[in-house]
Amino acid sequence: MKRPFIVLYAMIFLFVSLPVRMAYLVFNTNEFPAVTNSIRSIVVSELRGEIYDCSMKPLVNRKLQKTVVAMPYKKSAKVLKDYLEEEEYKSLLCSIDNEEPFMCVCDYEKENDFIKVCERAERYTDDGFCCHVIGYINQSDNEGVYGIEKSYDTLLKSEKRQLLFKYNTTALNKMLAGGECGFVSENYYSQKGVRLTIDADIQRIAENAMRLYETEKGACVVLDSKNGEIRAMASFPRFNQNNVALSLNDENSPFMNRAVSAYSVGSVFKYVVAMAAIEANEENFESYCTGSLKIGRTTFACSNSVAHGSVNLSKAFAYSCNTYFIRLALKIGRDRILKAAENLGFGKSFYLSDGIYPDKGKLPSTEEITTDGALANISFGQGNLLATPLQIASCYSAAVNGGEYISPKLVISTVNSDGTENAIKEKGYRYRAFSEREAEKMKDLLINNFNEGTCVDAKPHNCVAGGKTSTAQTGWIDEKGEEILHSWFAGFAETGNEVYTIVVFKENGVSGSQDCGPVFKEISQRLAEIKCE
Repeated sequence: MKRPFIVLYAMIFLFVSLPVRMAYLVFNTNEFPAVTNSIRSIVVSELRGEIYDCSMKPLVNRKLQKTVVAMPYKKSAKVLKDYLEEEEYKSLLCSIDNEEPFMCVCDYEKENDFIKVCERAERYTDDGFCCHVIGYINQSDNEGVYGIEKSYDTLLKSEKRQLLFKYNTTALNKMLAGGECGFVSENYYSQKGVRLTIDADIQRIAENAMRLYETEKGACVVLDSKNGEIRAMASFPRFNQNNVALSLNDENSPFMNRAVSAYSVGSVFKYVVAMAAIEANEENFESYCTGSLKIGRTTFACSNSVAHGSVNLSKAFAYSCNTYFIRLALKIGRDRILKAAENLGFGKSFYLSDGIYPDKGKLPSTEEITTDGALANISFGQGNLLATPLQIASCYSAAVNGGEYISPKLVISTVNSDGTENAIKEKGYRYRAFSEREAEKMKDLLINNFNEGTCVDAKPHNCVAGGKTSTAQTGWIDEKGEEILHSWFAGFAETGNEVYTIVVFKENGVSGSQDCGPVFKEISQRLAEIKCE
């Protein structure tokens, strides 16, 4: 009889003690970690792929921010109080009450057992560095919208790159006191991305020079003359990639990449006419300038109607004598000039990257130049003639690389996660536009321009250089009733073993020598300095 009672008492004890034990476990959550889902993660940072310069220096993800993860202890609040804004501090106290870690960006640096510190990368800086090349992403969906971010969007988002903070939890998903915690990389430091021809140091030199001389609207291109690789391509105004909304209604159109947009070129086109004349063995042609010349019913004048007197090709090129180039164009003929322009890239577009094709500009057809007046107009770069700063840079490069025309190049390779590279198949073109003899004569003319004429003040003191100014009429009238002019300076600088073609452009300028010459000089001298370091 006793045995059934013993079994009964045992069952009663189990039914009573089990709920008590369960209640104990619920309210004493630190005794055992949860068996399942015992690790939680906070995403500290998430990155797209890298965009590198030619030396594999990152152009994005460069800005590093100190990031703190505080354990839910009162001593964390005591330490961080002076580093946080009022609302952030309240959030920290709330996290402590909820027994959850708290993450924030602040200047605290001393790591200990209750505060963990790391550096996380921000995609862009706020200064708009190289923004027209890099482009930007839509922050809401991480999609590339513009520039290289758009061209290589699939590649740049193909790999999930995260920096996580992982920690042990209790059965109630609270942070487990004394449990393991720390930062964990999941492909965060992958090298996957795309490598450009841009040189970050040269890009910064170009942008700084434009800012120094207050180029509100304009562009600058620096090419490696020997291979056509774009070392710098700057456009002003810039925009903040972290807050593009600020620029959406800007009347100066900051999203417009002026380096690949077509404009009236003016006297930089005299380079083309001179090259055509040299090819036609007319480099010894001479004429007399009285300051103006009448062709048909139209009178064409030199700048300020200055009479240059007896001029040859060298003097006319240096002083930008319009009447000389009109007579020279009439002598060598329309077809030679248009052929030279075509050989030097006018009217042609070229591939830079998927979805990035610069304006091809405008080169008049033979049918559009049927009178001496029309030919006179184009002889000094006026009329229905447009080109981009990038086109002008490629054009002028032919004078310093033996007469070869090389279309510009922007992308070198894609980069794998381990840093190995896959070269991009060449889609540009390279061909002989002029003979070496003709190119050498043209180079001498450009160098001479720094000894006399409109380029003298732009001569760099520490390197060999040559160039040409331009002040292009646009036919546009401003609110004051005055014609808007575009200023140009195109040339090259030899710095040690390197030769760079540099083109500076400014919208609504005064003159090429005044607006763009100082920028060219600054860039040339800085290039010479860094090549000597």
